[in-house]
Amino acid sequence: MRVLISAYACAPGRSSEPGVGWHTALQAARYHDVWVVTRANNRTAIEQAASLDLPSTLRFVYYDLPPAALRLKRLPYGNHVYYHYWQIGALSLVRQLHKEVNFDIGHHVTFARYWSPSFLAHLDIPFVWGPVGGGESSPLPLLNELNARSRFEEHLRVYARLLGEKAPSVRATARSSWLALATTRETAARLQLLGAKRVDVRPAIGLSDFEVRELARQSTEIESRPLFLSVGRLLGWKGFSLGIRSFARAAIKEAQYVIVGGGPELNHLKRLARELGVENQVRFLGRQPREVVVGLLARATALVHPSFHDSGGFVCLEAMASRRPVLCLATGGPAALVTSDCGILIEPLSRSSVIDDMAQAMRRLASDTVLTHRLASRALDRVLQHFTWERIGQELLYLYQEASP
Repeated sequence: MRVLISAYACAPGRSSEPGVGWHTALQAARYHDVWVVTRANNRTAIEQAASLDLPSTLRFVYYDLPPAALRLKRLPYGNHVYYHYWQIGALSLVRQLHKEVNFDIGHHVTFARYWSPSFLAHLDIPFVWGPVGGGESSPLPLLNELNARSRFEEHLRVYARLLGEKAPSVRATARSSWLALATTRETAARLQLLGAKRVDVRPAIGLSDFEVRELARQSTEIESRPLFLSVGRLLGWKGFSLGIRSFARAAIKEAQYVIVGGGPELNHLKRLARELGVENQVRFLGRQPREVVVGLLARATALVHPSFHDSGGFVCLEAMASRRPVLCLATGGPAALVTSDCGILIEPLSRSSVIDDMAQAMRRLASDTVLTHRLASRALDRVLQHFTWERIGQELLYLYQEASP
């Protein structure tokens, strides 16, 4: 089939949104003729990758707003404003392209947020929207863990999301979709309220077969000295303070808690570790290259990922492929990736219960080697069964065939 993909963010060798756009396009091109509409600033990276033997079925169409529009990005939430006008500006280009090619199906991939519109809603072809996320909110019982600024930012995020839901273009996108894919059950509920006729929960992220093999190959036996690892930007909603409080509550002698990443919460987290008396057991490594993170995953007892509202959770997949269990909250993207067969999920019923339950989980993982090894082995199996890009590509094949028989 002839497939049109909207991927504002799309670049090889990247994680997050650009990686999602890139890998989804590659997988679709395994089975179909694919045209990808993306930003012109992705051209250099894409053309360098094209020289390495991309499939002939994959074509890129570049569009950007006039250079003066880049000033929009300097405004608060300027990226969102720029993206909105990019969607509007790309529509005339896409309509002309549709006249020339006569597409069978359209698929919006990035940006992967449910409260922004897609120009594909205006074409007379079956339209797959997503997977999109963003419908997740910080659990109310945990808001007191945040400082005043972080709480304000969380409220502002919810307001911006609700404002987006009111936009006629967003509602039209939902109603026009043949299928709306959500990364989490929370986003699925928002899509249904917007009027999407058919909603399914699917991951937006994956790992290649090669990446899974390499991560599994580098993993070692879980060390006798417990090592807990957290990776991510040091932001309030990432929940690292809960991780430190839980680690202190667990009181595991000889255990270490390593936190990788940088951000505005660093000084607060260091101070918290001192106040709780675990400053000698908690190490802050700052930002590290991927090979360092992979090496730490290969040695860790478990990944601790107490994020309040991730839509995805890429590091969770890397940990699972490294045969490491994941300890996370039962919310958002991690809850869609991790099951009780390969990790421990904590219900965010209250701040105190989360700390108690996470501490208990750390003690179990540190002391019960049979449990830890069982979870670790099943973690890799789950990635292979559900979260490789090749597997996601096969699912896309079936979806496209169903949408345009």
